[in-house]
Amino acid sequence: AGARPGEWRADGYRFENESYFAPDVAFTLPSNQTVQAALLGTSLDQYPINGNGAYINEAYFYYNRAAFEKGGALSLRKDTSGNFNSWIDWPTHGYGDANARPDVMTTTGAPFEYVTAVLADDFAAAFFGTTVPTAETPRWTVNAARRNLTKVPQVQTSSSPGFGLGGKPNDDRANFRGVIKNFRFYDRVLTNEELAQNRVIDEYRFHGVMPVTNVVVASTHSSLSGNEANGNYEISGTYTFSAPTGTLTDSHGIEYALDGYTIETWNAETLGWSKPVANTGSSYTWTAGTSPEKVRLTWQWKATKGLRTAADYGPEDVVPNGLVLHYDGIKNIGAEC
Repeated sequence: AGARPGEWRADGYRFENESYFAPDVAFTLPSNQTVQAALLGTSLDQYPINGNGAYINEAYFYYNRAAFEKGGALSLRKDTSGNFNSWIDWPTHGYGDANARPDVMTTTGAPFEYVTAVLADDFAAAFFGTTVPTAETPRWTVNAARRNLTKVPQVQTSSSPGFGLGGKPNDDRANFRGVIKNFRFYDRVLTNEELAQNRVIDEYRFHGVMPVTNVVVASTHSSLSGNEANGNYEISGTYTFSAPTGTLTDSHGIEYALDGYTIETWNAETLGWSKPVANTGSSYTWTAGTSPEKVRLTWQWKATKGLRTAADYGPEDVVPNGLVLHYDGIKNIGAEC
């Protein structure tokens, strides 16, 4: 609504300060949380706000309402002194010490593109990488901040609407201006390995970045893999990847047999993969100096028993365990907001 409602783009929704997404439901806030968000915006992009004398610009790209005070929020701010040009606030009001708030800053003028926030039993953290900081930092810290809590967080239930993306529910004073590409909310603390897995997928899908030196191993079925786990591999010399030649059964009881594999090569100029080349067999050998520098090996699987239709499948490669909210700027394109 408003003169600047925003619009869907190819990689997410562009919020223009007069729009936000807030489902009309209550929301239970777990005692432990992990939030991951891919976005594009800076504190300088936000419109000036009224009603808060401490800040020149402030905008919430995620906000939830707890039973008392704030349950948690992620916002971009610039204070009146100009010391913090762009920073993300991850409040933990209601969980204990109000000063136990990890506020992570970019370098001056840098945009926000990816942030992770964690609430554990004894600490809260916000950071731009994929590793949870292990030691407490000052409240305002560049790249990664962690603050200790004075009491164990408790489960809280919000009023309705319980949360908002792109702004605060029923409060237009600090709506976000920028693109939210992806947003995930978990009811637990993810491991560093899980954070890295999600980050790799997001970088591929939203930025075309491939953080791998040699080989990406993938599968046409998300729960099946070759003899090596699906993922990224850096190889020195020569290595042979292989897949089982017998049948495998997925979580739905469907039997699959290997149907060869495809090879794609990475194009650094277009930031994309080449057309897949089909191959027969159950093994692929990558050799330094002979094979293309970066390839994607995708094992092909064919259902042989207990067939299902394509509509039954929803391949989700991010970590599913504990996932509570998932806004996806590509999958959800065109949805009403």
